[in-house]
This record gives sequence, C-alpha cells and structure tokens, in this order.
Amino acid sequence: MVLLMYLTKEEEKMLDGEYGPAVQYAMKLLTKFGDVFGAERMVKIVHAHVSCTTYSIEYALVDWLDDLVKMGARVRVPTTGMITNIDLELWRELGIPEEWYKNTRRLIDHHIKMGFIREFTCTPYFVPGLFLSKGDHVAWCESSAIIFGNSVMGIRTNRECCQSALMAAIAGRTPEFGFHLIENRRGVVLVKVKTKLKSVTDFSLMGYHLAEDMGLRTPVFDGIPHATVEQMDNLAAAFTTRSGISMFHIVGVTPEAPTLDAAFQGDKPEDTIDFTQADLLNLYKRFREAEVPIQRVYIGCPHLNLKQVAEVARLINGKKVAKGVTFLVGTTRAVKRAAEEAGYADIIRKAGGYLISDTCGTAMRHSIGYPWGEPENWVFNGMKQVYYFKPGRGFIGDIKECVEAAITGKWRVIKDENSKR
Repeated sequence: MVLLMYLTKEEEKMLDGEYGPAVQYAMKLLTKFGDVFGAERMVKIVHAHVSCTTYSIEYALVDWLDDLVKMGARVRVPTTGMITNIDLELWRELGIPEEWYKNTRRLIDHHIKMGFIREFTCTPYFVPGLFLSKGDHVAWCESSAIIFGNSVMGIRTNRECCQSALMAAIAGRTPEFGFHLIENRRGVVLVKVKTKLKSVTDFSLMGYHLAEDMGLRTPVFDGIPHATVEQMDNLAAAFTTRSGISMFHIVGVTPEAPTLDAAFQGDKPEDTIDFTQADLLNLYKRFREAEVPIQRVYIGCPHLNLKQVAEVARLINGKKVAKGVTFLVGTTRAVKRAAEEAGYADIIRKAGGYLISDTCGTAMRHSIGYPWGEPENWVFNGMKQVYYFKPGRGFIGDIKECVEAAITGKWRVIKDENSKR
C-alpha cells in the first residue's frame, strides 16, 4: 500500500495491525480517506461524535457494527452518538412499535460495547463533563453541531460522515485537511446585518434566509454586537437547511473573529450580502403570520439546554396542554436527568407534555411515522424542523410562543404584531 501522507511510528504500527484488527481496519480507511483529500498527516482528536445511530429497515449498518464489535473495536477518545429514531426510555408511552425499539436497541448496544458515552443527541457540546478548548481537533457528524463547534467553540472538525467519524474514534486520529487547517477557516462572504436581531427566532430565520446562497462559503457577520449561545445554536442549525457550510464568524463575538480583518485572515471578502429589516419581516410573514389550529408543538431543535428546559417548565407550570395537541420537548439524556432532579420534567408531564431524549420529531417521523397521526399544523422553535416538516405547514416561534400554542391549541401571529418589531 503506497501512502501519500506521513505517518508516525505509532500510526505505522496501528496500520500494520499491532493494535488489533479493528484499529488496523480504521487506519486503512482513514489513510485512504486522507489521500483522497490530500492530507499530509494525521492529527490526534480529543472527541468524536458519530451518526451511526439511526436504525433503517436496511440491516447493513447494524451488520457492519456487529462485525466491528466482533473485531474488538473500542473507541480511543470520549465519543457520543447522534440522535436515534426513538426515545429509548419513553418508546411505549410515545406509541413506538416494539420491533423498532428492539432493532434500535440492538444498534445502540453495539455503540455501548465500543465504549460510547450514553448520549445520543444533536448537541454534544451540551453534554456535561465534555470540556473542549479552542484549537482542539475532533471528528464530528451532525451538520449543526459541526457549525456550532467550529464557529462558537473554535474547535476543529470537518463535516464527517458516520463511517469516517467512527473510524476516527477507533483510531483516535483523523486526516488533517479542510477545517483542521487554520488557513481554510477564514471567512469568504461578508454579511452586513442592517437590522437589530432581538431573539433566537430572528437568528434562526436569518440563517435559513442566507443558507441557499451561501453554498460552502464561510460567512462573516458584521453588525451583531452580541449573541447568546442559544441564538448562535439556532443560527448554526438553520444554516444546515439549505447550505453545506462548516462554520461562520461573528465579528467581536466568535473566537476566531476579534476583528473583521482577523475573520478574513487579511484577505478581502469574495462577496458581500446585506441582511435587512425588510428581509426579516418577509420571513416573519412567510413562517409566522397565521391564525390556525395547532395539532403538534415540538421544542428542541437543536436539543435544549437546562436553562431552556427550565423556561419551558416555568411557562407551563400549573397549565394544561390543549386537547388534541401533542407537546414534545427534546433534550439530551444528561439534561433530562438534571431536569428530573430539579422538578422541571414533572411539571411538563403534569401539563400533558413529554420531555424526550435520544431523538427528535423529524427523526421519529421519517423512520416510523407519528403514532398520533399526521398533523396539519406544527409549531417549532427552530427553522431546521420547519424546513424538514412535510406534509402540512410548520411555524416558528420562540419558547414562550410555542408553549402558548400548546396550551391554547392555536397559532395566532398577525401582521400588526410583526410590524412592531
């Protein structure tokens, strides 16, 4: 086998099989992967996030993982998994067929045998105890997590697929190319924000609006003096709807953009785009203005952190979900455990809602359909779910608006309300 990249002595031993067949298998795939993309060497990673966790009616993925487990595969770095099709704890309450639970359980058990942390989420950065620093190399799947990690945390990852991320986890390495190299992390497109962004919803709508024209080009936002973690989280998720970007910069906010010049690494932007008040109001009109009955409300794309779950509990405490409405609140396992201890989960349950983990509304629907039937109208707290929701119509609102829709069974946002922005 002729390699184009440099390997250390230890990596050569891994490739030669001295660390076992599973590590050798992983290194063979990673070196081929690296050669294709012109990587000169491997870099050690400190974390992996792998998306081989969604059961399909096809058994190929389960069988491949079964072969890896038989080889003795173990991850060499802390590793989390992407969402599954179902809530592994509440599957009965949610009406999930037992066959789907058993097959998903088999898939997840393979991951546990390989040493995965028992977290299956789209927000690995909210997993307690996972301390990552600017410049750390990781191998992450899940497009919104990749964007958030590169942009907000300053860690370095490419857009990995299920197989490449898992191989990186087993080898503890990944080829150094793409966004692992600082020169490839510079901004390409300047986005001049010419309206005041007030809410998480504003950031989510802006990301969706810009995504289609962004392609693979890294945007740099100028004109956003401050942004919360939750706002940037939803911006990252919205970008995944119609673009392939891997990161963004916000001048004066994100770690690699203290100045406009730093964000572009001294280069000039290849393009400039304005995002205006008119753009935002048009998005509000398209995705918010309506007065319709609601059948489903889903909050948790991306998965909520504990502060957000607490907000849901505060807003719904002492109230009841409207008859005929299914109210789902999605989060990580760790956050759910904390919410149980704090009493937030009990408040949501008493109101008639479900605090779910391991999955999301879209993952459940695309695999097994909804046991409650297909809704005509949904309300979500982010544009990613609105984009993927078919059939019917999805609306976007902040957490307060979503809770109100769940309680009243209605979505009511009219033009006059939007014009007051």
